Amino acid sequence: MILKSRFNRRNSFVIPSCIIAILLLLAGMVGYISFLDVSNGKVDSIFKTPIYASLFLALVVIILIIQYLLYLKTIIITDQGIKFSSVFSSEFISWKDVQELKILDRSTIMGGTSRESTTLKLKNGRNVIIPELFYENIGNIRKALVAVFEAKQTGTPIKFSSYSEARKNRKNISQKLDISNMPQYTGNHFLSFNGIVFYGLIIASVVMVATLGNTQNLGLIFLICLILLLVYYGFLGYQAHYFYLDSKYLVIRNHMWPWVNEQYKTEEIQEVVIDTPYRLEKSLRIVSTDFESKLYPAGSLKKKTWELLESKFEELNLPIRKDSF
Repeated sequence: MILKSRFNRRNSFVIPSCIIAILLLLAGMVGYISFLDVSNGKVDSIFKTPIYASLFLALVVIILIIQYLLYLKTIIITDQGIKFSSVFSSEFISWKDVQELKILDRSTIMGGTSRESTTLKLKNGRNVIIPELFYENIGNIRKALVAVFEAKQTGTPIKFSSYSEARKNRKNISQKLDISNMPQYTGNHFLSFNGIVFYGLIIASVVMVATLGNTQNLGLIFLICLILLLVYYGFLGYQAHYFYLDSKYLVIRNHMWPWVNEQYKTEEIQEVVIDTPYRLEKSLRIVSTDFESKLYPAGSLKKKTWELLESKFEELNLPIRKDSF
């Protein structure tokens, strides 16, 4: 039996591509201005312009691409072992060479950031890290690894599950759950740091465009403002979650992204993590019973609201772990 990994398109391709595109756009703009200064006679050499910044940004892009390609590995799990394949290399690890499995772990990857992961500790002392953010079916990967280790201990045949039943249930209840009477855990989004920054940027952009209405490069200025607003809308919106929680369900909504409506049955929650990861707002991480894990940053919640939310989880006898990185 074989299980193959599926890349998370947002984390593996969309977000890296957006970051690279923005850096290339900035590099192109600096390069354009540099060559424009030379052609207009403002300077007599390209090396007296900000072209160095453009070259530096291009170097950063190359490093980022190489780094992502190193971490993006296809995983194939069989009853004989596990295979990791990237653009640069391929490695097969036999189960007899694996000493220990840490299903829910944290590891430092990609420039020193601490991320949720699964770790295989080999008999030679080496740790093989599987970062969860890159894989769409990380829950099934974890279940397969658990099945392998249980089979090794009991001598029974290995069986992999190919579909997440908990995720299926979350999709089914999302259309019919009434949250109007559920306790809400939120804060004033407009007065939160994320709200003040985002709506302040909108006001500043409108004022700038209106003030520079007759400027020759108004189109370029408008484009730069629009790109910045879209970037901040994505980044700050990701940190604007809030929650509904009762004895049966946990519902996640978002102040800035109205389409977000994720729901968990409390009986399918294995662990709750109060997390402050890699310079994001204080967050709620949900680990489901099928080993799937997802982070929900919630910048509008105040300390008292977090305490009330934690108390409710404790009342429901759900394990709580607090991490800060």
